[in-house]
Parts: sequence; C-alpha cells; structure tokens
Amino acid sequence: MGGVGGGIRPVKYLVKKIVLLLKEYLCSCDVQEATRCLKDLEVPHFHHELVYEAVVMVIESMHEKTDEAMCKLLQALFRSFVITIEQMRAGFQRVYDQMVDISIDVPQAYSVLERWVLRCRQAGIINDDIVRKCQVAEGRGLSPRETGVSSRTARTGDLRVRGRGMISSDRNKSDYFT
Repeated sequence: MGGVGGGIRPVKYLVKKIVLLLKEYLCSCDVQEATRCLKDLEVPHFHHELVYEAVVMVIESMHEKTDEAMCKLLQALFRSFVITIEQMRAGFQRVYDQMVDISIDVPQAYSVLERWVLRCRQAGIINDDIVRKCQVAEGRGLSPRETGVSSRTARTGDLRVRGRGMISSDRNKSDYFT
C-alpha cells in the first residue's frame, strides 16, 4: 500500500487539502468525488475540519448556490457515515466559537449562519443540540418555532443569551458532548 498515512501528515497540509477539496467540489458539485478525496486523506479523526471549513465557506460566500451545495455534501457525508454527528458538532462548535472574529470580516455572518443552520437542521444533518448552540446577531436566540425545538425545552432555562450572541448554560459544556 505504501505512502504516508493521514495521521502523520502536518495539520496545515491537511487543512489545505480539505479547503482545496471543498473548492473543487463547489466547481463540480460531484459528491462522489469529494467523498473519495476525503476518504483518501485517511484522517477520519479530522473530518470535523471539513465541517468547519464548509461552514466558513458558506458564511464567506453568502451565496445561495454555495449554501445548497455544501448542505448537499454534508448531508451525503453524514448519511454515508463518513462524517459522524460528533464531527458535525465539533465543526459547528468551532465556527460558533470564532463568530466574533468571522463577523469582523463578514458583517452578515450571524444572519448567514442562522439561515444555514436552519437549512442543515431541515436536511437532517444536525440535531437540535447543535441548532440551540447557534450564536446569532445581537443576542437574538432562535425561537422554538424556528429551530423545531419543543417549547418545553426552550422554557427550561438551561440556555441564556448574553452579550453579543453568546449562549451560556447552567450546565458544563461536557454535558452537551456526551
């Protein structure tokens, strides 16, 4: 079999390969080719990076075609078990954690992210937990109607919006990642 295994390649190299893979996918919209290229990297533990880069590309492009294509790709990767819900969660969480910085470069970032998170939820590739963590502009949380999360869950008081779209919880972060 020969070659360098994915686990010993430098992170910067893998990130560049993933970004290139996503850019090529946006040009071709060939889900099978993108899936093959991702698998060829041999780094299943690093698939959260593809999720992160895909979400950032959606935010930066602010284009419906990119939204649709990336949702289609993540949906295919999720349904074929190439990307797990844990990797989805980790990729989205990294974006949430960096939204203040992202919004400096893309002032509409929060509204683009909100729209895209709802699209991904409707496509069945993220769950309510990931949707609830979505940080949105000026501290406006998504309503239960918008997220599809039951009003009982919304009333529990576990989540509070503070500051500029930051969502806090009475629970430890580890409670959400179990």
